[in-house]
Amino acid sequence: MNTNPKNESARESAKRGGTPRIASPIVASMRRVARETSRSGLVALFAAFFGAIVAFGLIVWAIERADPAGSFSSPFDGLWWAVVTLATVGYGDKYPASVLGKAAAMAFMIGGFVLSAIVSGTVASIFVERRIREGKGLQDIRLKGHVVVCGWNVHADAVLDGLETEARGAPIVLINGLEPERFEAIKAGHPDLDLRFVRGDHTLESVLRKASVQQCRSCILLPDESGGSGEANADERTRLAALAVKSIARDVAVRAAILKAESEQHLRRAEVDDVVLHGEFTGFLSDSSGAIDDFIKRKFAEAAIDLGSGDKPAGKARLAPGPDYVIGGTDVAFVVGGSVTHG
Repeated sequence: MNTNPKNESARESAKRGGTPRIASPIVASMRRVARETSRSGLVALFAAFFGAIVAFGLIVWAIERADPAGSFSSPFDGLWWAVVTLATVGYGDKYPASVLGKAAAMAFMIGGFVLSAIVSGTVASIFVERRIREGKGLQDIRLKGHVVVCGWNVHADAVLDGLETEARGAPIVLINGLEPERFEAIKAGHPDLDLRFVRGDHTLESVLRKASVQQCRSCILLPDESGGSGEANADERTRLAALAVKSIARDVAVRAAILKAESEQHLRRAEVDDVVLHGEFTGFLSDSSGAIDDFIKRKFAEAAIDLGSGDKPAGKARLAPGPDYVIGGTDVAFVVGGSVTHG
């Protein structure tokens, strides 16, 4: 009988008391939320908040229960009164009648108001801090099915232009050493893209994990000129980044741009799926056939070469088709930048 290795692995993990791999992202997310909540002191505040409700509800019930005509006949009546009072609903169905009970109620109202303000302010500050960290590229990005773009240079905008067509609606995470202000300018220049930012060295696995590269649909590696990085070792950093990405998620499609043609063999060994020479063709890393067509047709138009005549469509341009492609009788082949040897 055939068995699924993944299922067998999950069962073996369960036998050893472990957690199946499919649940690990959920467990990790829950642990992260728990750490952030504990670090902010929110747990203690909520404990004090609900503790005050229980304590004052029982205190008022203990004081008022001696009155036969009173409205506090059970501990639950005291808890109900405390919740209604703190929520400022004011049903008025239950209220203390004795002086001591009213004094306890006044203390609860004042203390509850202050405690509610503190809890609200703390929760708001957590979200504000998160937004600030996201703007600075310091916050972990938890996404799935997104595109990761590592590195930044003068041709990176062309890649984003291509992604506007290819990855419409999908979030795009940039990993580079740019200043937060520069990222905001890039984001403003591409209003149709859902851009996120992780600031750091994209050759490090820890930084790549912050961008959830293990959950992305594809990763694009650019020769990095951000954060003081120069062109001298750009291809080496691209190779290191490719190795790091593949070590985290081997099935993720990786495309890379290089400055030197001799660097291609190293990236192929790193299992990079597509490699292009850096320059104007960097925009094709987005894998948008529309961008390729527009580029080639624009260049032919500049050279006064007409790809279409009359009512006939200009057709589809193919850039460097694979060795299995057969040139048809209606195809027109152009060799750009190469030399032709006549026999």
